[in-house]
Amino acid sequence: MDSVSEHLHQKRRFLGARLWAANRRLWFHPKVDRLYPSLLFRSHCMSRAAVSVLEAAAAAFETRRGEGSLAAGMLEFLKDFIGEETGHDEWALEDLEALGISRQEVLARTPPPTLAALVGAQYYWIAHHHPVAVLGFCFVTESSPPSVPDIEDLIFRTGLPRTAFRTLLRHAAIDLKHGPEVERLLDRLPLTDAHLSTLGISMAHTLSCMADSAEEICDLYEIREKPAAGAEDVRARLY
Repeated sequence: MDSVSEHLHQKRRFLGARLWAANRRLWFHPKVDRLYPSLLFRSHCMSRAAVSVLEAAAAAFETRRGEGSLAAGMLEFLKDFIGEETGHDEWALEDLEALGISRQEVLARTPPPTLAALVGAQYYWIAHHHPVAVLGFCFVTESSPPSVPDIEDLIFRTGLPRTAFRTLLRHAAIDLKHGPEVERLLDRLPLTDAHLSTLGISMAHTLSCMADSAEEICDLYEIREKPAAGAEDVRARLY
């Protein structure tokens, strides 16, 4: 019988096909240099909320200590994970500053509804169903990061400052640790069929919203924001 993590990887390969295609469209877009600031902006929108989601899940599991090893295992994981995820939003702000986009401008922009829906669903499930949903979110966001060679290729193709890619490069390293940590947790927790259904729905929702976000970056550029040659201001590219 497959382990829980192997089962979820199989589901991700099936459900994540659209995300893979959307990311490829964005990553290899002929104007990826003009789209990259938007990718960073949306990365910041995600990372600024991630710790709060993890904290909400930890608080919910505190009230479920009676569930035994599930709550205990999740609390141990979340305590360490919150510390490791803290400050990642600052990395994205620093990368955007390397592109000449101030943090004041980034923070003043309303996060896209797609990402608000992604994160907001986690809060809803944590508060009104079961905090185990957060594992579906973590499984997607912490596994399969871009490789260092792929990021180096992106740096070369965009011609943008290397200092604008520190978030991607750091995650290429740390998610090689975080992904297996999430997998080991999934495989040792006493997860019921109901738990697996919940975190599976969370995983599918996360994959769908991330695909939507990548597609939106390309669509908004191509439909509404494509500038005349030489007439673009980098700060206008935070879709």
